Amino acid sequence: MEPRIVNRPEMTVAGISTRTTNAQEATGDGLIPKLWGAYYQRKSSSEGTHGQEPSVTYGVYTDYENKADGWYTMLIGEEAGRGQEADQDSTIITIPSATYAVFTSKQGPVASVVPETWQQVWEWDEQHGKRAFTGDFERYDERSADPMNAIVEIYVAIKE
Repeated sequence: MEPRIVNRPEMTVAGISTRTTNAQEATGDGLIPKLWGAYYQRKSSSEGTHGQEPSVTYGVYTDYENKADGWYTMLIGEEAGRGQEADQDSTIITIPSATYAVFTSKQGPVASVVPETWQQVWEWDEQHGKRAFTGDFERYDERSADPMNAIVEIYVAIKE
């Protein structure tokens, strides 16, 4: 699968975050599924949505220690408005403007299609070696409203 290539401006995302590694996530005791649970629990108990696009959720990967082999920060949240400040339980991350390779998942259960699509990203990068590791993200829009029948886009920053 060849991704489509797009340019995107800088984007700021506010949400909750954790530090993890791909090795930790592969153990079956990863932090990312727990982070998603905490995000949805928090979202269901808050009043309204505050993002620029209330129906869009982002899963952001940034602060890579050693490309795909080291620690990275994972943040789940919504695009923040200009000048928005984090509350005490939130983190704000700014993703720099970049050129992205965009991979679109098959339609199906999020728990299956997202890891399958990341596998395609890793295979593509092994062949092309273009990942920049400056900030990548998953974009969950109206096509992923039903988590059992979702389509998700993964944006991977690439070197030009």
